[in-house]
Amino acid sequence: MRRVQRPLTRRSFLGGAAALPAFWSWALAADETPPPSVLYRRAPPPITSADQVINVMDFEPLARTALPPAHFAYIASGVDDDRTVVRNHEAFAHYEIRARRFADLRHIDTSRKVFGATWASPLYVSCVSSERAFHPQGELAVARACKSRATQFMFCSGSSVSLAECAAAHGAPLWHQLYATDDWAVTLGLLRRAEAAHCSAIALTVDLRSYPRYNETLVRAMREDSRQCTDCHVNNTHDMWRRVLAGDDPLDDELALHLRAQPVEKLQRDVRRCQHGHA
Repeated sequence: MRRVQRPLTRRSFLGGAAALPAFWSWALAADETPPPSVLYRRAPPPITSADQVINVMDFEPLARTALPPAHFAYIASGVDDDRTVVRNHEAFAHYEIRARRFADLRHIDTSRKVFGATWASPLYVSCVSSERAFHPQGELAVARACKSRATQFMFCSGSSVSLAECAAAHGAPLWHQLYATDDWAVTLGLLRRAEAAHCSAIALTVDLRSYPRYNETLVRAMREDSRQCTDCHVNNTHDMWRRVLAGDDPLDDELALHLRAQPVEKLQRDVRRCQHGHA
């Protein structure tokens, strides 16, 4: 049977021409060896232990794995769709170590005087609440770690461990972070407790004023968390601050005057310094 050869039309020519680039690239790819950047690349192993950590933020995937969803979100989230977290990172990125050339580095002294006390370095550990949500020993473990490095430790009003226990574990005067409550008698009781524990400074927090707090990451994680936590959380909300604080007490100069009026000489001075941004 004779094969009939169809005449070349414009449509068949354009169709064949359109297929040429794909055929040509396939033919070239079959002959080319991948560049070294591709040939020798492999996916980095996931971070599964502390000895793999290079940067402090590398601890985050470890924490995400080790903690229940709501507990991780509590420590990792911020307000305003987490913009506060992003802005904190951006702000701290502007702090740099100023290099000094032609300096004798055989005897390095990182100590500093802060409120009359000598610190081994200009670093301290700030307060984080409810630390037993992240470690069985909670604030006690942090206090002991600070003691091992002669580092200042700030105790939180929302601590899961008593102030007396933390003070004993740290072995040196703590700073006390203070949330004002809707009852001045409660606030005064917290001050007296700080005085009895020989705390050397009060840090008054003024940015927690209204409820419900809307931390989007935390809210989403609460919906994912399958645990029933009513033993610790009111109505299983995973928000401990509903038990501790209220938003009706005005945070103004009058409160600062009340704090400074207390007969605790050391705390009077340091409350005033913290109020004016010196701590």
